[in-house]
Amino acid sequence: MILGSAIIRRVKVSWTGHARKKLMVLRGHGVDVTEQRVEEVLATPARIVSGHGGRRVAEGDLDSLHVMRVVYEEWPDERRIVTMYPARKGRYAKDHVQR
Repeated sequence: MILGSAIIRRVKVSWTGHARKKLMVLRGHGVDVTEQRVEEVLATPARIVSGHGGRRVAEGDLDSLHVMRVVYEEWPDERRIVTMYPARKGRYAKDHVQR
């Protein structure tokens, strides 16, 4: 898809079994997060940082005090969500930004 002069490519998003379980655990702890919101953070993150083992971490607002961090693996045609977790805003501000 071409939008102005930018090229936006659609990439398949998949979830690991652990990521699906983690979403249910977060909901059980009262964290208001949906699959759609996790995928929105992945698609349009406020920032992306390097993670362990070549993984990446996308970060986006969850509420006024917290961000949702989505750990994922990326290939040319797919992004696989490994896990996600809420964090206080600013907690990971020192992380190296990688776009």
